Amino acid sequence: MIFSCYFNGFENACSCLPAYTGKKCETYEYEGSACSANPNYCKNGGTCKINNNALMCLCPPPYIGATCQQIAQNGTNTVCGLILDRCRNGGTCLPVGFNVFTCQCAPGWTGLSCETPTTSTSNCLSNPSLCLNGGQCYYIGNEYRCVCPAQYTGSYCETRSTTCSPTTCANAGLCLATTDGAGWLCVCQPQFTGDRCQNPISVSQCAAQPCANGGTCVDGPFTFNCKCPYPFKGQRCELMSTVLLPCDSNPCSNSATCINGGTNFLCACPPGYTGSLCETNIRPAFCSIDCSPGYCFSNPGTQPPYACYCTDDTIQLNRCASLFKNKKD
Repeated sequence: MIFSCYFNGFENACSCLPAYTGKKCETYEYEGSACSANPNYCKNGGTCKINNNALMCLCPPPYIGATCQQIAQNGTNTVCGLILDRCRNGGTCLPVGFNVFTCQCAPGWTGLSCETPTTSTSNCLSNPSLCLNGGQCYYIGNEYRCVCPAQYTGSYCETRSTTCSPTTCANAGLCLATTDGAGWLCVCQPQFTGDRCQNPISVSQCAAQPCANGGTCVDGPFTFNCKCPYPFKGQRCELMSTVLLPCDSNPCSNSATCINGGTNFLCACPPGYTGSLCETNIRPAFCSIDCSPGYCFSNPGTQPPYACYCTDDTIQLNRCASLFKNKKD
């Protein structure tokens, strides 16, 4: 749905989402305008396009990335290579032309990016008690997977574990066997907690009240975001202007990129977030790789099915630290 209906005191009216106008939200006004208003959005000769109401870049070889900011490694196909989440939930990316792809979805999924479950999707939906002992069921590719709580293992979390494995503790936690030999415990990195180190310790960046002039502070994955009231703008709402662009109020959340387009805006979400303002967190509750100082997001099709989004806006398949290690070589 791209609108909500309300009564304005005289008649029924539609409140449209960004990019739509008209009495019934029937006009999509971004086609071309958002790209032309942001000529430098795509790097390295990338071509700006609108896809699913959001900006995307078609990258020339050998560039990849959301804005064509990376060079593909080892000749990786620029359409279906390291651009993670092209096809979700185990879907297969198939190039069908120069920098054009289609998704061949795994059973149980449909949609342009295989993002929509069909009515027959996975045992997780049809059998909520499939995972035992408090295990959580996830559908990855064309099969389910049970993520087990501490001390349990097995396909259904049916077996009490007494030994450590490489995936017992998340986020680089250290697994230690208990002295009685009956189980194990995880010693977590300082920024994580939980019986398997699966929960990041949240430190509010808004505690210092960084926003000026009545701005509202919202925590993000890397930094805070100040949502500014009119007529203020700037990172901390510290500037005043009577002529404002749609993005000047900082409407996008979670370190998303705001893109001006006519009288409205688009939010280009980083991996792990969705929604018209990138306000919805879809990052996994459990991750077996250490992505600090970045964060982990789901990447079906790889083993393990996770990847890292790093503080320098790059995507790494193993850990963010490897980026800095390579620079020293």
